[in-house]
Amino acid sequence: MARKGVEYAEVVATIQQLHRQGENPTVQRIREHLGRGSFTTLSEHLRTWREEQRQAGPLQHEGKEQPPEALLELTQQLWQQACNQAEEKLQQYRQAADEQIRQALEEKHQALEKVQLSEERNHLLTSQNAQLQEEKHQQTVARTRLEEENRHQEKKIESLSQEHQLLEQELNAGKLLLAQRQEEHQAEIERLHQEYQTSLEKEQERNEAHQQRWMQEVDLARQEARELKSEMAAKQQTWQEETKELHAQLKQYQGKLEASSQQRLQLEEKTRDQQTRLHDLEVTQQELMQKNEAVLLETQAKQAELVDLKKQLEEKGQQLRLARKELEKARAKRSSPLIMTP
Repeated sequence: MARKGVEYAEVVATIQQLHRQGENPTVQRIREHLGRGSFTTLSEHLRTWREEQRQAGPLQHEGKEQPPEALLELTQQLWQQACNQAEEKLQQYRQAADEQIRQALEEKHQALEKVQLSEERNHLLTSQNAQLQEEKHQQTVARTRLEEENRHQEKKIESLSQEHQLLEQELNAGKLLLAQRQEEHQAEIERLHQEYQTSLEKEQERNEAHQQRWMQEVDLARQEARELKSEMAAKQQTWQEETKELHAQLKQYQGKLEASSQQRLQLEEKTRDQQTRLHDLEVTQQELMQKNEAVLLETQAKQAELVDLKKQLEEKGQQLRLARKELEKARAKRSSPLIMTP
């Protein structure tokens, strides 16, 4: 039974038309007249028709005279010419099929090379992606560590600021105490000086009335003056020592304040450096993320291209198998005898 495609009746009508034109029916000529149909289907229809012609031949020619020798010779020549034409057609078809097979093999080889290159590129992109992921993880860890150090430095700066405020308060208190001591000392000096002047004035008044007693009281006043001077000197010495001690404490507070300020400046500078590094890390991390996205997109594109190449390779393989089948059919057709009907 004929497969789907060209019907058997169409092939028979075409064969009859070829006979009327004086041409020998072949698969190629039938296909050229019909403009469609596969070689396999047309070959089966032609073989069926010839089998029917062989079976009907003895009945149609029974009782008829044998054809003349010239007609047989002409028929043999036509048969030989038809065989030669079929051989040429088969050779041309074989060359075309060989060329198609060669091109298909070459395209298959190129596709395999592209697939291999794509797989190598995909492997490289995967490796780069893993490396970028590792760098991103390291940057995240470094950023977390810097943020923790930054928070620690901020707490330390806050503590130093509080200590700085306490030192300033102590320094202000020391300055206030020093000013109070200076005022008290100055008041004491003025009091002693006033007492000394008052004592001298009293002694001078007494001297006018009692010269002798004055001498004694002058000595007493001098003694008291010396005692007052000694007391004043002692108090001045005490005041100087207290002043020196207060200056030392003030200098110590100032040293602590300067050290605290210097340490605070260093911490602020370190904090700014860490913030700069943190910003650089954020920028680097952003660049790594963008680069990672680009690599992922390129990997997806390469994978899609790899899928297309595999599809093309499968199509070329299918075309190669079809070309081989057609070549085998052509060889089988060449091996089957062509029957010339009267």
